[in-house]
This record gives sequence, C-alpha cells and structure tokens, in this order.
Amino acid sequence: MSAAGFAPEYGRGVVAALADIGLDDVLGEGRSLVIDGRHPGYSFFSLSFQQLAPAAVETSLMTPDDAAAVGARLQEGTERIITPTLMAAIGRRT
Repeated sequence: MSAAGFAPEYGRGVVAALADIGLDDVLGEGRSLVIDGRHPGYSFFSLSFQQLAPAAVETSLMTPDDAAAVGARLQEGTERIITPTLMAAIGRRT
C-alpha cells in the first residue's frame, strides 16, 4: 500500500508535529475498529485488496495462491478485519 501512496508511519508523528509548531496542551488519540462483512467499511478493504493483489503477486509479496485464498475469504464477508489505527491530535494556541 505504501507504493500506492499510503504513509503507514504518518499518524505516529501527528502529536509531535503539533507540539513542534508550538501548540499547547497537545493531546492525541488512536482508534481501530474490528469489522466484518456487515460493516459498511468492509467493502473498502475487500475492494482495496482486489486492486492491490495483482501488484503484490507481481512483486512477489504474495503468491498467486495466497492472493486467491485471501480474495475468496474477503468475498465471503465472514473475516474480521482490524482497521489501521486512525490517529487524531488536538492542541491550542495561547
């Protein structure tokens, strides 16, 4: 996903970034969800995998058999997915 523009480490620095620009009382929070096929966001992960799988196979990050197995399991909608942690930060100017 990094090759497609996803920056997996970005959220870890968001609190420090607000503190670095001089904000006070900087706080941060991270949230992850555990979802299955009934959650509206599940389709995003299923469709994302469908789009990324060919490149993962082409670059040998996955075997074709593994990609097919994961794709089939995602299509069933019974898998539980832990979403990436969404980071939020807040601070104030004084």
